[in-house]
Amino acid sequence: MKLEQLESILGDVSPFEKPNVRLEQYATSPHIAARLLYTMHTVYDDIEGKCVADFGCGGGVFCVGSEVLGSGYVVGLDIDPPALELAQRIFAEVEVEPDLVQCDVTTLVDQPSASRRTAADVDSRVAGAAAKFLRRGQEPIIDTVIMNPPFGTKSNSGIDMLFLRAAINNCSTVVYSLHK
Repeated sequence: MKLEQLESILGDVSPFEKPNVRLEQYATSPHIAARLLYTMHTVYDDIEGKCVADFGCGGGVFCVGSEVLGSGYVVGLDIDPPALELAQRIFAEVEVEPDLVQCDVTTLVDQPSASRRTAADVDSRVAGAAAKFLRRGQEPIIDTVIMNPPFGTKSNSGIDMLFLRAAINNCSTVVYSLHK
């Protein structure tokens, strides 16, 4: 697939109509998303046939791009139900089928194994649901994590680093982050 074709497909992905400012939701432009995904795919071979996760997926632009570039499996994680509903609508329109999981990505920071979590650390039902999409036993099944995390400019200072730690702890190969 050519870069221009990918950008055109991603241009059909609807942005948030009412982004949640508290969650620092903002759309990744089709131009930026296409170039990042295209480079990941053509230069580093980190998409085709790989298991890809999008942490804080929002409307799912990275999920869509990963699917059309031939990933073996794609999962998007987001804390916000309206964002996941938007992603589901977009996936239906574009005819892709990534999995979606509602969870707080920051609860996945210390995920060397699901058995080490306690109720005091995270809501085990939510973290457990996410873990089944990310791990097989103690081993991550995700090859590539891609994300455009919240930067921590509101009342959530340091959240960007929690997203990064969660990605590193739940990925076997590489993390791509649009980061401040």
